[in-house]
Amino acid sequence: MVAAIILAAGASTRMGQSKQRLAWKSGTLLTHAIHTAKQAGISSITVVLGADEKTNRDSIAAEQVNIVSNPQWESGMGSSLKAGLKRIVTSTPGIDAILVMVCDQPFITPNHLRALIDGLDAAGIKAVFSQYAGTEGVPATFSKDLFYQIQALDDDQGAKKIIQQLNKEEFSVVELKDGEIDLDTFDQYLRYKDF
Repeated sequence: MVAAIILAAGASTRMGQSKQRLAWKSGTLLTHAIHTAKQAGISSITVVLGADEKTNRDSIAAEQVNIVSNPQWESGMGSSLKAGLKRIVTSTPGIDAILVMVCDQPFITPNHLRALIDGLDAAGIKAVFSQYAGTEGVPATFSKDLFYQIQALDDDQGAKKIIQQLNKEEFSVVELKDGEIDLDTFDQYLRYKDF
């Protein structure tokens, strides 16, 4: 059983407005991420909110997802990841793995998320990372064997820190076309919103 954590707590300072609520396809960037996870077959989805929390919460009220408020969101992505994992572990007994996503990588596909999940079936694999632009990152899947290490992350560390703690035979990667495209500025948003 795999649960998804969508990290959406940031203040979008470079964007100049909440990127979570920017129009994308038939919804917003955040609802697009939620729908992509659902289309990948994930039924347990936790969204971690922080900045502008009430407005962002209201914007996804109809989505049937778990919402976690992270009052420490400014301390870094690690704090949001840990807040999401804590909720999942306490509310979803029997969970085998988590899928970690952000809401500003709009070209993620359900098939890519399925490949990340299926990759955990290989013997000895504890994590599967997306690979793009010469690096590894999210979205990524982590088996429950790594939950303790995730909870031990510093608040300003992300999931990528886990790679440094694993042996090469303990993780694998899945190539992600256009994975390096994340929407941090309004110019980037305008460039890609009609693709």
